[in-house]
Amino acid sequence: MPPVTPLRLWYDDAPSPSLRVARAALAPLSAAWWIARTVHRGAYGAGLLHAHRCPARVVGVGNVVTGGAGKTPVVLALAEHARARGLAVAVVSRGYGVALPPGGARVSNSQSVLLDAAHAGDEPAQLARALPGVSVYAGRDRAMLADRAAREAGAAVVLLDDALQHHRVHQDARVAVLRVPGPFGNGRLLPAGPLRDPASVLADVDAVVLLGDASAATDQPVPDGVRPARVLRAALVPARLVRLSGPETPGDPAWLRGRRVLVAAAVARPDAVARTVGALGAVIAATWARPDHAGWTAGDVAQLEARVRAVGAEAAVVTEKDAAGWPLDAREPPVVALQVRVRWLSPGAAGCLDALLGAGGERG
Repeated sequence: MPPVTPLRLWYDDAPSPSLRVARAALAPLSAAWWIARTVHRGAYGAGLLHAHRCPARVVGVGNVVTGGAGKTPVVLALAEHARARGLAVAVVSRGYGVALPPGGARVSNSQSVLLDAAHAGDEPAQLARALPGVSVYAGRDRAMLADRAAREAGAAVVLLDDALQHHRVHQDARVAVLRVPGPFGNGRLLPAGPLRDPASVLADVDAVVLLGDASAATDQPVPDGVRPARVLRAALVPARLVRLSGPETPGDPAWLRGRRVLVAAAVARPDAVARTVGALGAVIAATWARPDHAGWTAGDVAQLEARVRAVGAEAAVVTEKDAAGWPLDAREPPVVALQVRVRWLSPGAAGCLDALLGAGGERG
């Protein structure tokens, strides 16, 4: 019998007896989680705790599930839209898996990237590389970093990455990202399910992004409790291939068509990455699901090379987040990173993004 892994536990549509037992056994812990989250949100709602107001407009982007919803590509798309509108924008991210100083760190400024993934975390490093000219900050104290971004970088808009459960900073607009299909998994709270908050919190956000491939994002019904006017449908589309090691590779993702590859992904939903690569016509020889936010050691690179040889693959394909931590001196195996970007599908999406970012208007 296959082991009970979080993805199977949370997303299996036809649970086996062992999955049903595991979900039932974890139900008391999910109830405790619900109490803790309700008390936390209620303390801010009742005024017992107060959210810090930043001098810039703050837009929080997050999700109701733990990992894998696509919030970072949405943050990237919002930052690019803000810049296209002439707004000075900065990004504040948590920076998981690294020891950051108590005051956090500036990962990039308007001229260059200052810190790599080993010192800032994979997602801040990914955003810093993908957003030249945008200041990116990482750290636990996002209230202080948001103020710093406004003061030091002159940001008129601060984007808070992974902020739907973060109430200590007042957010002028809140954006929830739902990966479709199956945005809520089995619909249960952690740890029996993937939900960090009940889906009912979506009634209080300013916009919900339904993110998937073009057909899934278009066909997904609007979740209960969400006003249709708040829904933005969007697709994650392959944008570019970036060579990390091995022979030179064309930047066109069509290069993957017909090639036998191994997919290696240290993300919450490696299955989604494999589907994207497969949709490009690649032959998926194997998928190596690595722990979320895992970096690369010399041993990891050697293991990747061994796995590529074992399955007879021509190359390994990793995500842009994995690429942020790739050792620059690695020469083997042949590795390419697939960059994906958000394509807005909803009519009038630009106007909705303008309203969220405060483009052409006063701060909310």
